[in-house]
Amino acid sequence: MAHPIPEILKIDNDSAFGANLPHAKYIGKITFFLLNLGVYPLYIAPRSPWNNGQVEGFNSVFSKKFWNKLQFSD
Repeated sequence: MAHPIPEILKIDNDSAFGANLPHAKYIGKITFFLLNLGVYPLYIAPRSPWNNGQVEGFNSVFSKKFWNKLQFSD
């Protein structure tokens, strides 16, 4: 396999990624998707912008190489 699925994925702690949701008993769709793949989401620590650059840079590359190449109907 050229690109194996990682065991851990470091992601932003924004509600778009499933953290800091208004309902404590719910998880976000991205977190649910990752957990179904067996990938553990590792959120960056709140108020630590020095970690955010690495995550945002990865998100940019991930978008260009993966998300932007797919077409979703919903």
